[in-house]
Amino acid sequence: EGCVDTHRVVIQDMIVVEPSPIAGFYVDPPVTSFFEPVVSVHDTSLGSYWTTFDMGDSASYAAPFFDHRYLEDGTYTVRQVVGNEYGCTDTTYRTVVVKPEYLLYVPNVFTPNGDGLNESFVPKVFGEIEYQFSVYSRWGDLIFFSENVGEGWNGEDSKKDRPAPQDTYLWEVKVLDVDGATHREVGYFSLIR
Repeated sequence: EGCVDTHRVVIQDMIVVEPSPIAGFYVDPPVTSFFEPVVSVHDTSLGSYWTTFDMGDSASYAAPFFDHRYLEDGTYTVRQVVGNEYGCTDTTYRTVVVKPEYLLYVPNVFTPNGDGLNESFVPKVFGEIEYQFSVYSRWGDLIFFSENVGEGWNGEDSKKDRPAPQDTYLWEVKVLDVDGATHREVGYFSLIR
């Protein structure tokens, strides 16, 4: 009927609070390139009995120190989970950035002869945003042009509607790369039938 009474009982050590681990690690370097995609991971956690790492690319480790190689460029979230002998856990995260890089490889010969090998002349380019590929005759006539990475010249002279003759040709590649830099590279290659 509105009356209140309180009874307090003190029991010594009724609740025991065990210490929790504190997760911590660093990645060296945290920003790297596609050409050097290996990072070192170092555990700096406190009070942990075990540690696991998820590298953000389906790889995982249970070691406190290790090196990891990323196979693709991108931004990865690395997760560390630590635990101690009392069953307490802690989790922390770090970000690793593997930057794409510009790379161009252009062969110096191709053989469009129907044997299934080297049937088209195709530059290999990585780290591009915009791309233009041109092939010129030795007299400077444009024979082939593409803005599609991976599309190559098949050795046909589209203006004359016949196979281009065995000869030396000029290639030109223009690229706007992932860092906003422009590149223009030229060179010669041989068509062998």
